[in-house]
Amino acid sequence: MKSSDLVKNVSWLMVARIYALLVNALVGVILVRYLGPGRNGDYNYIISFVAIFSGISMMGLENVITKEVANESRSIDNIIGSSIVVRAISFVIAFLFVCVGTFFVHGANIRTGIIVYAVLLLSSNILSGVTSLCYARNCSNYVAISQVVAHTIRALFTIGLIYNNKGIEYFVVLLAGEAWITLAIQWLIILKRKIVLAFSASRDTVKYFINQGLPIVLGSIAITVNLKIDQLMIGNMRGSYELGVYSVAVRIAELWYFIPTTIVAVLVTNLTETRKKDDLLYQKMLQKSFSIMTGLGYLAGIVTSIFAQVVVINLFGEEYSDAVKVLYIYIWAGIFINTSVLRGGWYVIEEKTKYSLYCNVIGAISNVIINLVLIPRFGGMGAAVATFISYMIYAYLSSFIFKPLWEIGMMQTRAILLKGLWK
Repeated sequence: MKSSDLVKNVSWLMVARIYALLVNALVGVILVRYLGPGRNGDYNYIISFVAIFSGISMMGLENVITKEVANESRSIDNIIGSSIVVRAISFVIAFLFVCVGTFFVHGANIRTGIIVYAVLLLSSNILSGVTSLCYARNCSNYVAISQVVAHTIRALFTIGLIYNNKGIEYFVVLLAGEAWITLAIQWLIILKRKIVLAFSASRDTVKYFINQGLPIVLGSIAITVNLKIDQLMIGNMRGSYELGVYSVAVRIAELWYFIPTTIVAVLVTNLTETRKKDDLLYQKMLQKSFSIMTGLGYLAGIVTSIFAQVVVINLFGEEYSDAVKVLYIYIWAGIFINTSVLRGGWYVIEEKTKYSLYCNVIGAISNVIINLVLIPRFGGMGAAVATFISYMIYAYLSSFIFKPLWEIGMMQTRAILLKGLWK
């Protein structure tokens, strides 16, 4: 991929994500104020619960599909067709896990919300390989257009539901519907332009996807545990009200996450192609990428810390004021999250996906243990501290546990020390 193509693709996605950021921030504020801390806690509990199992239905194939299309080792029809087969199977497995998990959830309304949201969201992942195809074929503008349209539709319907005083079940259905709208638009464009002519699946490709995706999907579950288990544990240990307050801090912190995920989604193709041609240039690009990711984490931490109180009080209201203290701690975990997103792309490029599993399991276990110790005593503040420590363990310190990751660990260290950022 030419540097001009990389800039074009990132620019398209950035515009779409910034638009989504602004629209979702505005509508999100209105929705959070409408729901109040209690119902907002229930809403986020449903989303967090399903998110734990969403990685299973994705089967860890996002970057794998992008890499395979970029390498041109298989036909596009075979890659997409095989991914649909694998993800259809993984959807069934994921949904069964969700159904079993609901037996441990208190409240009939929450259980119903989980089942409905899971069916709609997880099934959409079966067809989501089209997004990876767009990234690999330098068609990020298709992704951007579909996201802008879907975000706009969801925002308008959210306002309508609030005006008609609807319950949280309507909002979770709308959230899942956004994913279907996005994919529908992408598929219409791809099929119209005949980028995919026919679907075909082969046993070899399906087997390859399972072998490559299984370590990633297990690691993805561990990542989601890191991201969402704090909210589930607060909901179970401290109640919906405190979860509703805590989730506001998480919502604000996660507004920054679109930047690293957008860049890495496109960067994987560029790094893959560079690695085949010039290993030295590849290493330099990788170090530069880590430095940029970390720098963005520092920027997010500084800006958020300065404006946290003004944003929370003025946008969400006094009843969410306790979210400010949580946010002061939680936001700095973004430094490690940013590097972990890039490291995830590196796993795929180097075919070292098993280490994604190892590192993320270590982080998930540490997250649960630290949360069990801190949440009962300190509530949301304890969960924020647990999040920071566990992210540091899984996203950074784990690179020094396994010898094949030492080089990446040193790149992360230089990046955290802001070395190489300006070179």
